[in-house]
Amino acid sequence: MNNEIRQQQEEAAKAYDNRCLLEMKSKSIPKGQKYPPGTRVFISNEMPPWMSHFDRGVIGTVEYTYTHMFRNPENPDYDDLENENSKEYSINIDGHGSTAWYGEDLLTIMK
Repeated sequence: MNNEIRQQQEEAAKAYDNRCLLEMKSKSIPKGQKYPPGTRVFISNEMPPWMSHFDRGVIGTVEYTYTHMFRNPENPDYDDLENENSKEYSINIDGHGSTAWYGEDLLTIMK
């Protein structure tokens, strides 16, 4: 693949990511969600064994939580933080793209 085509694909992917982020920012954030879309976070170096294939020790941008993206607004109980997916985040990792689902306890806000 030549560089021009690759650059066009990268620009299209970035435009898509920006549209998705804007869409998520327009939706109300579930109660108790610690990091809103657009928050810069550091992903821990320490991962549970089942996440051994995930990127670690890197910086990225919060896109959404599972609840934020997929909740049913008609069901008010879906805002409940007892839902096991409510604190699982999709992160756009710098230089790598989007990866889901990182637990909230693995993320630290960047200042």
